[in-house]
Amino acid sequence: MKSYTRPPDEFARLVVEVERYGVDVVYIVDSAGGMLPAQIAAYVKAVRELSESVRLGFHGHNNLGLGVGNALRAVELGVEVIDASLMGIGRGAGNTPSEQFICALIRMGIDCDIDPIKLLDLSDHLILPLEAMRGSPSLDVVSGLALFHSSYMSTIQKYAAKHRVDPRRLRSLWAIGS
Repeated sequence: MKSYTRPPDEFARLVVEVERYGVDVVYIVDSAGGMLPAQIAAYVKAVRELSESVRLGFHGHNNLGLGVGNALRAVELGVEVIDASLMGIGRGAGNTPSEQFICALIRMGIDCDIDPIKLLDLSDHLILPLEAMRGSPSLDVVSGLALFHSSYMSTIQKYAAKHRVDPRRLRSLWAIGS
């Protein structure tokens, strides 16, 4: 969780350490949904410099709309396991949407052995009714900008209300350029 809280080289050292314990897969996790494709590449590169054998996975949130793009970048870099969910259903702004990801893989010429129309039908039938009233709350978008995990949101909202500050305006939280 929250891979971006450690620089790529430190993350890679931790991966090698847990690999010795026999883990099956180590995930690069964008819990705040704000990592960029170049950051995904930096993490994969750092791990591969220390270990060619560990299997890598990617779990992305979609706060800045980068879930599919980051997942595609991970695939291009040889990441073996990609998490996705129907219509991106998940915490906060959601996860990498399965339907978009599978269709993008097909466009890339990658055969997933998944019928995209059946997948879309499944999503329309099961998830669309649940998501009908949901949008992308602005605080989730700002959380992606700040690389700020939603688990801290209740504390932020409490103190923002106490000090009468719009939590979206807490610029000191914005991790621009990191």
